[in-house]
Amino acid sequence: MLAATGRRHAVTDNVLPRIGVVAPEAARSAIREAFLTHVIGGKGLSRGRGFSGLVRAATPDAVLRGVEVLADVVAGDVLVVDVGGATTDVFSVFGGTFNRTVSANLGMSYSISKVCAEAGMQNVLRWVHVAMDERELRNRVKNKMIRPTTIPQTYEDLLIEHAVSREALRLAFEHHKSLALPTQSILQMKLLHLQKNMVCQLR
Repeated sequence: MLAATGRRHAVTDNVLPRIGVVAPEAARSAIREAFLTHVIGGKGLSRGRGFSGLVRAATPDAVLRGVEVLADVVAGDVLVVDVGGATTDVFSVFGGTFNRTVSANLGMSYSISKVCAEAGMQNVLRWVHVAMDERELRNRVKNKMIRPTTIPQTYEDLLIEHAVSREALRLAFEHHKSLALPTQSILQMKLLHLQKNMVCQLR
């Protein structure tokens, strides 16, 4: 079907070859190759000799494995947040239960306007500790939308990106708490405590 449409695709072994059997290795290998070609390669990062051998997995798989290892090492609860350009991913291990959520369109470059729209400009402005009104904030965010891969060039731009990242974290935490299993009150309390600590450390 895909071949007939001319769309790029890769054929791999079934992730669930039999009931109760999970075999993700072949799919992960195909994802790694697509990651090298279209993500890393698209940014011109994989042209160097031997670079592809250094990339062991796509970013989400690598972070997932890192969180699992970290949870084993500390023998306790772990919370990891990956704030990206398009999404914000939250990984948690509470009581030995692993959870991962992806908050689509909550990112710092291609979807920065989505964060502002969902959080509300006033919530973003509360973190900006210089004189700035909502109109100026909107203009600066629109400028970022035009040039999504740029880094802050002024102190005010840096403050805005920090402010937006805080709101992306807040929204992603809310999303994670609504979907993560188990959803018992202890998970809610621990996430809230860790969320407050992370936001305070960003100041």
